Amino acid sequence: MTERVSPEDIEKAFCEVETDVLALGNAKDIDYFRYHEKRFLIMAKRLASLLPKGAKVVDIGAHFLHPSMILTRMGYEVHAVDVPTFQEMDFVQDRLVRFQIKSIVETDLASIESIKGQAKEYDSVLF
Repeated sequence: MTERVSPEDIEKAFCEVETDVLALGNAKDIDYFRYHEKRFLIMAKRLASLLPKGAKVVDIGAHFLHPSMILTRMGYEVHAVDVPTFQEMDFVQDRLVRFQIKSIVETDLASIESIKGQAKEYDSVLF
């Protein structure tokens, strides 16, 4: 039987990411998180209803990695795709390592050449 993500897992993951964002103290990062936090919770609950722990998710347009971070803490394997402008930021690089998120740098999010032919590798696409 596959293990499902519990409401407690979701809440714990969200709180851990929120704490991480606030601790960094980056105003743009905090503002982005606050503006989208309700959407992040809805996304987390929806994916938890569809996917067991351990499922593989690709997050396209990962920006500051908030959803990717939440999902990894919920027990998913996450690959984050974004343009170099975001993927190369120092705090994003740090998050990739600490949250064990695979970085995929893509210069053209319209075509996403970097993951073409890999659709069957992922259980879900987050865009």
